[in-house]
Amino acid sequence: FGCVASAWERFAAADTLVYVDLPLVLHYLWVTKRFFRGILMNPEGWPANSPMWRGTLAGYRVIPLCHRYMTPK
Repeated sequence: FGCVASAWERFAAADTLVYVDLPLVLHYLWVTKRFFRGILMNPEGWPANSPMWRGTLAGYRVIPLCHRYMTPK
């Protein structure tokens, strides 16, 4: 996926963006599911010994921010 800067570059270069409006509760469910699966093994793409609790809290914090600032109006 790359970093945030490369994501914005790809968005700017794209001729079409498809926005899929999923319920916010689904995003919270995915973060929670990743946390519980992470207790047993590292989530895919995460480095070994990643701080699962801190990452989960960061996920919970970023969901409403993404919804507020990145959702098309």
